[in-house]
Formats: sequence, structure tokens, C-alpha cells
Amino acid sequence: MRCPWCLEKLDLTYFATDTTIDIYCPRCDNAVNRSTRRKSFVGGLAIFSLCLYVLSVFAPLLDVYIFSHITVSFYNSVEFLFHSDIASAMLIFITIVLLPFVMILLVLFINYKNNLKLSTHTTNLLIAIYYKIKPWHMIEVYFIGLLLAMIKLYQLSTVVLQSGFYLSILYIISVYILGLVFNPTRQTRRKYHKIDRNSLHKTVLYLGVALVFIYPAYSLPMMNFSKFGVLYATNLYEGIESFVKDGEMVVPMVMFVASFVIPTFKIVGLVCMVLMARYGWLKKYRKIVTNYYIISDMFGKYSLLDVFVVVLASSYIQYNNLVNIQPGEAFLPFILLVVFTMMASKSFDTRLLWYNRAG
Repeated sequence: MRCPWCLEKLDLTYFATDTTIDIYCPRCDNAVNRSTRRKSFVGGLAIFSLCLYVLSVFAPLLDVYIFSHITVSFYNSVEFLFHSDIASAMLIFITIVLLPFVMILLVLFINYKNNLKLSTHTTNLLIAIYYKIKPWHMIEVYFIGLLLAMIKLYQLSTVVLQSGFYLSILYIISVYILGLVFNPTRQTRRKYHKIDRNSLHKTVLYLGVALVFIYPAYSLPMMNFSKFGVLYATNLYEGIESFVKDGEMVVPMVMFVASFVIPTFKIVGLVCMVLMARYGWLKKYRKIVTNYYIISDMFGKYSLLDVFVVVLASSYIQYNNLVNIQPGEAFLPFILLVVFTMMASKSFDTRLLWYNRAG
């Protein structure tokens, strides 16, 4: 077997029957295989997560009072967005509702493959799908966005936590633990995949598309706030600035890192990696760059924090012409900027950084 990050040849014969330890590559220091847990534990946790999923989606999150009481579940938030921006609503529905549900079902199918009498080909296909969709579910990003939106709501109204809020906490914790303890590559023979020769072309293409959306994403209004008939349109920077003026420091710092720092570092990092892979520059730093790629790829989806803040705030602040919040013109461009940046990252094959040294 070879390391999926740097192509180092690995002899895992000694570890073949020991599933309780993590295995790291001696060349790039990245995890080759994670430990796994008993089938009964993984299955029970997946069923528990599935039950919490259904409850957290439809249970009321918050009760907000300004002129009257508004109680909204996550389902209601998505339903509201479908009436204002269908394209954005579809993306959020897929990443928050559909993909987590499919991911948990895949865990159950793979975990109980012997009971279901699934063939090796079918199991490998399900594992491939699992790894494809796992990075795209964003329930934890949504929940952090909920916490940030709550701070804004507390400034404008009286907020009471409902059952859906606590169920969402339990659901996110259970799904996170499930992702740590479930390792499908231990349950079937892992195939060695050849280097994708079109990796650099796809990365450059997706980066080019992402760059098209930078200007509208940061210059156009992200949120339109209407108060007594007067419209206040704010872009991403102005929204962060408003939190600072209100005396908040933690929230604007988190939003600044999510909206500006992560996308910038990710785009610049990918450009550098493409140049390193294409022209062989600074190859002595490829161990550092490989680890940088893994970290930036892991946190890329947190750039959508602002999107979820706007969605949740819009769902709760709807009082006709008195006070209401609507997603602005930058809403969809910013989503597309983040999505295409993530696609560029997923397309890049880190093994190209190590190819010349692979034995």
C-alpha cells in the first residue's frame, strides 16, 4: 500500500488485524488509516444520530419576541429561503439536510454489509460515496452560525431557547464522534488509486471560476436590514464592522477569519501548491505544504458561517414593513466563491508534490 498523501510505500501487514491504533506515514507524518470501533457501537451511534437528525430538523430552535412571538425550526428556515432565493436554498438544503442523512445511512449500510449481504464491489462503491460527501455536510457550520445569529438576535429581541437547540447540540456531537470512530477503509481492502493527471487543470479551472465571484461577494450587500421602511444594506465588511461598533469582539473576529482569512489563505495556498507541483519549486517544503493543504481543506467550509447567520437572522426577523432582514445580492456569489474554492481544493492531488521522489 502507498500513502494517499505522498505515495510512500507502506507495509501494513503488521497492522492488518489490529484496528485499535492509528497508522501514520513515516515520510509526511499524515494519518494513513484511523482506528475503528466495534460494529455494535458504530451502528448504535449511527441510529442514535439518525433519530436526533429527524428531531433537530423539525423541532423549534428559538422563540424570538420583538413585536410578537416567532418560533422557527431549521426546516422553517430553509422553507423561508426557498421563497427568496431558490438556488441558495437548494445548496443549503443539500449540505444541511440531505447529505447528513445520506451519510448516516451509508454508515449503517457499510457497517452492516455482512448482514445485508452486500458484495465487495457494492461496499467499495458505498465507501467511495461516503468519502465524497463527508466533507460537504455542514451541520456544524450551521450550528456555529446559529450561535452567532443568536448574539445579534439578543441585541434586537427577547430570545428563549427551545428543544431543537439542545437536540442540535446532541446531534452535532454524535455525528462528530461517529466520524471519528467509523473507518470504512478498515472494513474492506482499500484500492490504490493512480495520480489524477488532470488534477492541476481542474484545480486551476475551479480557482478561476471562484475568482470571478470575489468582487460581487465582497462588494455587494450581504444582508438587507429594513427598519420602519428604511433599508440598510451591508456587505460582509460592514456587517463585521457593525458588530465591533456594538462592542462585540469575539463574533466579528470569528466572522472575519471565516469570511476573509480562510478563503484568502486557501486560494493563495492552492496557487502556490499548483506552481510547486507543476514546476517543482521549493520541493523541500512539501511536507509542510501537504499538512497545510489538509488543514485548509478541513476548515474551508467554515467560510459559509456568514451565510448561515444571514439565513437564520432572516428567518426570525420578519415583521412586515416594521423590521425585517433579507439576504442581499452578495449572498449567492459568496456561496459560489466558497463552493468553487472547496472544489478546487478537493481536485488537487497532493501526491503530485511528491511524485518525483516516489519509489
